[in-house]
Amino acid sequence: MLMLAMCLTFVTTYAQKSPEKKATKAMERLTTDLNLSVEQQEAVKAIYMENYAKRKAAKEADGEKMDKADRKAMKAELDQQIAAVLTPAQAEKFATMKTERKQGRKDKRKDKRKDKRQDKRDSKLAKNYTAEQAERKVNMSVDRMTQNLGLDEKQQVSVKAIYTNYYQDLNTLNANTANVDQDVLKEQRLALTKEMKTNIDAVLTPEQIEKRKENRKSNRRSRGDQKQRIE
Repeated sequence: MLMLAMCLTFVTTYAQKSPEKKATKAMERLTTDLNLSVEQQEAVKAIYMENYAKRKAAKEADGEKMDKADRKAMKAELDQQIAAVLTPAQAEKFATMKTERKQGRKDKRKDKRKDKRQDKRDSKLAKNYTAEQAERKVNMSVDRMTQNLGLDEKQQVSVKAIYTNYYQDLNTLNANTANVDQDVLKEQRLALTKEMKTNIDAVLTPEQIEKRKENRKSNRRSRGDQKQRIE
């Protein structure tokens, strides 16, 4: 019963967020940031109310979220209408605020993706590989580098030895985790990985190292383009 009451309270509170309430809150934020006059407050609130009402109507008509292009167009119209009721100094500050907030959101998304990638790497590094799994990963890595960088036979032997030692050291580290701080373990795993990469670079020619860097950049761009297409 308590859980049901909490759910009903949440739904009721959410439903009470009418365009007027949201417009009032947005207007109050701008009043604090830009020191709006009473007349400007009334105008800005009316602009926000109209915009929120349009968005709500569009969502109800389509039965789903507005697509990115429509949201962007509506946001641009909102900003243009607000800027029209501001003084030149306020409009300049408003534009700066938008730029800073946009960059802040971008940085936050970037940090979130970075943390997600790091968590994924940490999870992989924390895994204990069987001899068969380790050998398969070593051979795949050597084959991939040979194909991408044109390793000669001597380089293939050296790279294979480096990867083999790396997975052995990683398994040894992961087998002795009792009473060891997790942050310390992460640092030790990353240190092993960094050492492995340094040893591999020592085997490669300058041209191969540069090509390897370019391949990594290309892979990151490809993942970024794929993410944008999905979104």
